[in-house]
Amino acid sequence: MRNYCWWFFGVLALLATLAYVTPLAPRNAAPVAAAPIDSLGHGPLLLAPLDSRPPCNQLVQKLAAIAGVEIIVPPNRHLDNYKSPANKEAIRQWAYNNASRAQAAVLSSDLLMYGGLIASRQQQTIDKAEVDRTIALLGSLHAKYPGRPVFLFSIIPRLLIAEDDATKLWQEPMRQWATFKDVYDTFEQPDDFKRLEKVRRMLPEKVIDQYENLYRENADRNHQLLALAQQKTLHYLVLGQDDAQPFGLPNRNRNLFRDVIDQEGLSGVAATTRGADEIAMLLLARWYNERTGFAPKVYVEYSDRSVPETIMPFMSASTAESAREKILLVGGAIADTPEAADFILFVHSGSRAVSARKLDLAAKKIDNYLSAGHQVALVDLSQEYRAHQTLLPSLLNNNTPLGQLAAYAGWNTTSNSLGTAVSQASLLLARERLAQTPEERLAIRTKNLAFTLERLLDDWAYQKKIQKELDDDLLKRGKNPYQLGAERAQATAFIQRRLREESQRLLQSNLRRQPFYRQPTEAGLQSYYVQELSFDCRLPWDRTFEIDLNVRPQVSATTD
Repeated sequence: MRNYCWWFFGVLALLATLAYVTPLAPRNAAPVAAAPIDSLGHGPLLLAPLDSRPPCNQLVQKLAAIAGVEIIVPPNRHLDNYKSPANKEAIRQWAYNNASRAQAAVLSSDLLMYGGLIASRQQQTIDKAEVDRTIALLGSLHAKYPGRPVFLFSIIPRLLIAEDDATKLWQEPMRQWATFKDVYDTFEQPDDFKRLEKVRRMLPEKVIDQYENLYRENADRNHQLLALAQQKTLHYLVLGQDDAQPFGLPNRNRNLFRDVIDQEGLSGVAATTRGADEIAMLLLARWYNERTGFAPKVYVEYSDRSVPETIMPFMSASTAESAREKILLVGGAIADTPEAADFILFVHSGSRAVSARKLDLAAKKIDNYLSAGHQVALVDLSQEYRAHQTLLPSLLNNNTPLGQLAAYAGWNTTSNSLGTAVSQASLLLARERLAQTPEERLAIRTKNLAFTLERLLDDWAYQKKIQKELDDDLLKRGKNPYQLGAERAQATAFIQRRLREESQRLLQSNLRRQPFYRQPTEAGLQSYYVQELSFDCRLPWDRTFEIDLNVRPQVSATTD
């Protein structure tokens, strides 16, 4: 009975606290129905994604929706499903059959040639005939539709060897071998050679041969694709470098093509970048900017002076260099001051060394930028992937209007997050320049808000908090988070419950308290609030690594 009473009075206290600290939008707020966004003739766009995961597929479609662009994607039955590759022949045929409907195409060579990113890492999936068929498809598309640009991207395999039953035992020694080999090839020091040989003696020759052949095949394939860009069969080619480190065999391939692009003067038709999942988003933004004549000027600011030169996990270059790559990829330029910029790219990289005081100062700086009317795209990273090292808790404590952010991102790598945030802010501002009515501007901002809320709940709440809780529980019960099987339904229910809790905290502590957008109308200055949030969520693959999340904000308006 005593426990019941304490529980009862605790609930009353909580409700009283929420009622006090969380005022709703003003009482005279009226619900606002979503208005359509006209495409203005920009699109549709044909997309052959890197794979079926949300960052590579659904997020591209949602960003396109902010700009009013329709995306044509392959049927789900043709796409990959975790370790099952896509139907390559069916997707190539789909691309050829649907090209007539599109004004441009963004295509993944890894999907067309191998069946997706995971399949492209497997030595046994390399079939030169599939490469030749893809090259032939690209030539046919250009011959049939010469005025419709094809943006293609190809991924240099990650540093870690593909994980399967035959190779997972050798993942770590192969990482060491690939790192030491690149170090020795670069500096040619005897001690580096000794380290290299020591690791090499631990490894089967067959494993080393397969690993090296993977990069030789990748280089051969990318030489062919670069030739297509040089011949203008491709409008633009991006060679992305998947998860890496400052040294390793993937760097050798990227450096090779960076040098070729520079020496041959091909920077107008080709580029290299660190990253993979975000490249389709960047190419969507580049195409839209070309179509609308928008070249975004971006001022880059960091939460701490150590952040620009930090090399984050899974990255082979500094954060500053990675940010520069993403801005150039969308056709943008770096601005010297916030006043000269279309938007501010604010980059945070939390660590144990960052104090609460520094987090608070950075949060206040963002709040000041928003108060002054600047557009802010926030990349909110943590070197140890911990929620408390990110800026979001400090922003919430500071009552910063999160809904006013032009973009938010903080997923698993720096390149993913930078690319997503730059793409979102660029598409938002490019499309907003073309809006002609208050209703249209509101529709654009509301779609952008929904995308930002999804990133807050996915990149922060799920990736930094809920997933760890779920994985810890699964492991304690002897279950594998990367092979859920019968646990999938229960895991999904757990995620949905925890996301409801996190979304309500976000709604009541921040979103209801300040407008996410204001604009003048004939009736006066209108302020728009998030009144409610609903969402649906699922696990797209048989693992906990990512979720497919759709958020629907209910918006209300008041006249000031």
